[in-house]
Amino acid sequence: MSADGGAAPVWAKLGRELLYVSSQGRESAVMTVPVEPGPVFGAGAPRPILTRRGLVSFAATRDGERLLLSVESGETPPPCIGITLNWTAMLKGR
Repeated sequence: MSADGGAAPVWAKLGRELLYVSSQGRESAVMTVPVEPGPVFGAGAPRPILTRRGLVSFAATRDGERLLLSVESGETPPPCIGITLNWTAMLKGR
């Protein structure tokens, strides 16, 4: 389907179209590939239908006419790591 890879594939149009995410750095595109199911499987050329910076994931309706996107808000807090020292002493007090 893709020479460049992809993620999160979703079937649409009753199995006649495959949607997936293709990422290039921070830019991501929802790609579409027309397919012909049957005894001899056929697939067309992938083409972008939507490009978005910060795309995390997506969902599509069964007919492939509507997409629901999850995108980064730009306000993501930095990761936080908590370290507990001498935790065995805390257990003795219980």
